[in-house]
Amino acid sequence: MKIHTLSFLIFLLFLSQSFIYGQNASSIADSIDQRMSNLINSSNSFQEYKVIKTTGIQSLRRDIKSEVSSLEENMKELHTDLASQKEELENFKELLAASDAKLEEANTTKDQLSILGVTTQKSTYNFFVSVVILGLVIALLFFIYRFKNGNRIAIEARENLQKNEEEFAAYKKKALETQQKLGRQIIDERKKAAMHV
Repeated sequence: MKIHTLSFLIFLLFLSQSFIYGQNASSIADSIDQRMSNLINSSNSFQEYKVIKTTGIQSLRRDIKSEVSSLEENMKELHTDLASQKEELENFKELLAASDAKLEEANTTKDQLSILGVTTQKSTYNFFVSVVILGLVIALLFFIYRFKNGNRIAIEARENLQKNEEEFAAYKKKALETQQKLGRQIIDERKKAAMHV
């Protein structure tokens, strides 16, 4: 029965080693292993068996129990720390998701404009403004062409009017001279006819 207890204690030792991380757990296992070796070495031999004092086993058992409970406390603390770290990680994930959402919203609002209550993309707005400006430039060029063309036609019309007025004045003068000449001829002819009658 004592061999079973000893093997059970060794099993507990290995079981506790599988749950413990770090140098502290390793030093505890080494300490327990060394104490077991000391207990076995200090015990008497009977045939092929070792006779170990029950006080030594009970003392070792108490120490192992104490170490196991200490390790369990450490495990509980580690689990508590792990749970709190998981909770903090979840909080950080939520904060990250919230900041990502705010960043996405900021990028969306940065790329949009609200004009007269209508939300449009900046690229659409820029395209629309470019088309309007291009249309206004084309209209300006068209009106400048029409103005220059109209101005040229008006200048030609003034020049033609002036020429026509000059020709008309020359014609009028010539017609007046011709009329005066004909009037004199008629008067001369009447005088001749009156003298002959």
